[in-house]
Amino acid sequence: MMRSKYVIGCYCHRHMTENDKKELANWISGGNSPLGNPWHMCREDGRQFDFITALQLLNEMAKEMGCGIEGVLAGIPDDPSMDPPF
Repeated sequence: MMRSKYVIGCYCHRHMTENDKKELANWISGGNSPLGNPWHMCREDGRQFDFITALQLLNEMAKEMGCGIEGVLAGIPDDPSMDPPF
């Protein structure tokens, strides 16, 4: 857990919610690097987003789509009224 606290401390210059910090700690405690993300989200140049950037982008997309992160990842909003017509 010490490693998680150290890495989270390194991110202190970024705006992170308590949930972001919790998710980052869980990701790191699983032996993962904070420089990667489990969704393999990348920039246009092919470099992978760090965990917090990817998480915050997913949260923004979920908010815009009116669904949860799982809905963004699946491409299907949680609200049935927003389901694709096919």
